[in-house]
Amino acid sequence: MDTNTNNESKSDLILSRAFFITHQEHITHCEACGAYTIVHFDNHDDETVSYNIKVLQLHLQCHCFVRVNKSLIVNKCFIYSLSKHLKKLVLRTGKDFKIARRRFREIISLLTDTNILLL
Repeated sequence: MDTNTNNESKSDLILSRAFFITHQEHITHCEACGAYTIVHFDNHDDETVSYNIKVLQLHLQCHCFVRVNKSLIVNKCFIYSLSKHLKKLVLRTGKDFKIARRRFREIISLLTDTNILLL
C-alpha cells in the first residue's frame, strides 16, 4: 500500500496486517508483550501488533519517543510529571511507569528542555 497516494506522511506507522495506519502523535505508549507489542492511543484504545518492541522502536520517530525500560516506549508529548525520588513518570492519561535505573539520567537529560513537572 503506497502511503503517498493517501496523503499520509512516511512517518505514519503500519500497525497490523489490515494496514491500519495512524499518526504517531496519537500514540501515548507502547508495551512489550513477548513477541508482540501493545500500542496505546490517546483515545484509550489499544492495538496489538506482531512486532517486538525493538522493531517497533526502529519505526517510530526517534525525537518523539523515549525508551523507559526494557518493555516500554513512551511518547514524550504525553509525559506529565517525573519523580526523581521514586524514579517514575506519569502520563497525562494518569498511568505511571517505573523508569529503569540505567535509563534515568538519559531520560532526565532528554526532558530538561520541556515543560514537564519534576518532582
